[in-house]
Amino acid sequence: MRRPRPFSLAAEAIQTDPLEKPGFSCLPIHKALKLLTSFGTSIEKQKQEPHRFEALASASNLPTTRSYSTDLQVMVYPDTVTEGQSVRLTCSTTCTLTGSPAFIWYRDGSPLSFTGRSHQFRASSEDRSHYSCAVKGYELQSPAVALNVRYAPKNTSVSVSPSGEIVEGSSVTLTCSSDANPPVQNYTWFKKNDTGVWQAGSGWSLNFSNFRFWNRGQYYCEARNKHGGQNSTAVSINTEVGDRTVLVWTVVGITVAVALVAAVAYVRAEPSGSDKRSQRHKLCASES
Repeated sequence: MRRPRPFSLAAEAIQTDPLEKPGFSCLPIHKALKLLTSFGTSIEKQKQEPHRFEALASASNLPTTRSYSTDLQVMVYPDTVTEGQSVRLTCSTTCTLTGSPAFIWYRDGSPLSFTGRSHQFRASSEDRSHYSCAVKGYELQSPAVALNVRYAPKNTSVSVSPSGEIVEGSSVTLTCSSDANPPVQNYTWFKKNDTGVWQAGSGWSLNFSNFRFWNRGQYYCEARNKHGGQNSTAVSINTEVGDRTVLVWTVVGITVAVALVAAVAYVRAEPSGSDKRSQRHKLCASES
């Protein structure tokens, strides 16, 4: 038995089976869909039972298909841009468009607000997505096409583990995160306090295996790729002094206090220069 010839929604089908709806005369599948609807069969059902659909279409002298493309294609020009540059999306087709049909645009599957065949805009980082289009009134979408938007680091931030005040002597890790395309190439860490700012390290994280009280301060990171850089907000790291440290500094404090008291007592007990001369004069007078 000769198998029915598969058909696509290409331009050559226009001459034999134009679309019954105005605006998009390139969908011979329209009659087939009407037939399926009369049998209570959806497109998804047809995909699950293609042989049943082919039998129905063949019995009604309709072309058959296992392809559900509307012959639509998204053209992205250019397909790779830097943030702020202009990009144009066009819904292209080999079908004949009559009148002013409305288009539906999708970004990662979600519909967009514009309805024209072509759309031009300045790209932002949020526009880095996959786009597809359809003719309004038909559920068939074009294949999705990617738009690649390059941009400098954004939303750069620092996280601290563990959070809160740090116990002196414990391990502390600071991590820098950022959104960038291409990914961040260099991370640089800075520490600042009342005396100034200086570089504290480099790399995605900054690690302290034995955090000391002199490590306290404000830290921030800089994330950079070839399109620019961004600094995070500074985070303050304070320490809780441990018991051992308290004991050590208590002993040091007591020792210093005792030394000061002894020094003051010694200075007060030591006679002045005039007293020493008076004592020597009295000693000489008694000997004579």
